[in-house]
Amino acid sequence: MQIKQRDNLKLSNAFIEAKCDKMNKDEQNFLYLCISQVNADDSYFSPMKIHIKDIQELALVRKNYNQVRGFIAKLSRKGVNLQNGKTFMPRVFFQKLNYIEGTGYIEAQLHEDLQDLCLELKKNFTQASLQACISFRSKYSSPLYLLLKSVYDKQKQYQDYIFADYEIDYLINHFQLPKSYKVYGHLRERFLEVTEKDINNNSDFNISFEPVKMGRKLEAIRFTIHKKEKAKTVNLNDFALDFDKSDLTVRVTGELNEISQKTIKAFNYDIEEIDKLIEKYSKDVVENALYKMSNKDPAAFKNPIGYLKAICKNKSK
Repeated sequence: MQIKQRDNLKLSNAFIEAKCDKMNKDEQNFLYLCISQVNADDSYFSPMKIHIKDIQELALVRKNYNQVRGFIAKLSRKGVNLQNGKTFMPRVFFQKLNYIEGTGYIEAQLHEDLQDLCLELKKNFTQASLQACISFRSKYSSPLYLLLKSVYDKQKQYQDYIFADYEIDYLINHFQLPKSYKVYGHLRERFLEVTEKDINNNSDFNISFEPVKMGRKLEAIRFTIHKKEKAKTVNLNDFALDFDKSDLTVRVTGELNEISQKTIKAFNYDIEEIDKLIEKYSKDVVENALYKMSNKDPAAFKNPIGYLKAICKNKSK
């Protein structure tokens, strides 16, 4: 089977949430390319024949002919490490991975042990963009993108800004980061900021992050995930303006348009919090964020101010 131009990458969430052997960016891209060739109704993995020129044109593997032997040898030994309770279940990626010297062709076949993770998936799976995954510059971006998209897909029917908290030790272990990244400054500069920019620039999602602290101790990283989309039409005629007439209330709400004022009323936002957002991001950014909130049901939100802050942060970029 020759490779086909496809952008759909479909994986079981168990695969995405499991820890894979450490791979460089080229190895990730080649694996994702092979998985993207799976058809929805396939019951087994077909062998593939892939020419080096084809994958070079897709910017998937930047290898010359002399480097392919080493690339194949390393990738053929790598896999995904599943854990079910106390049972550790390592599975290699490829049943067959051969390089036919002098032809430029690689023969590849995904391992049959991956069938329940890639074939005939009916539930608990994630679909993502292959093009996005291969466009990322960092080797950490694709695994993070897939992990956060799996979280987003589980909750997107309830709201479009999704929050996901991960403990520092989990991030270090799952992404196989250097132990020095336990220092937040290193984690922020070399992992969080790099992947945030990568995903925001090369996918249909915007993400952001913030530290979660208990006192002074850093406990976790909170990611905010939002799919890029156009603003929807709003109607707030049911919300009457009836603010307290404190000096702060009058000053803050007097600056904002009527839709913003009605949204503040509908969500019962703290005026001091709105004032802080205006000072931090500007009046226009806050009004745009309130406009976004105006088409949502206040009863569906446990943390409406956190949601508003996430929108402001995203719109200010």
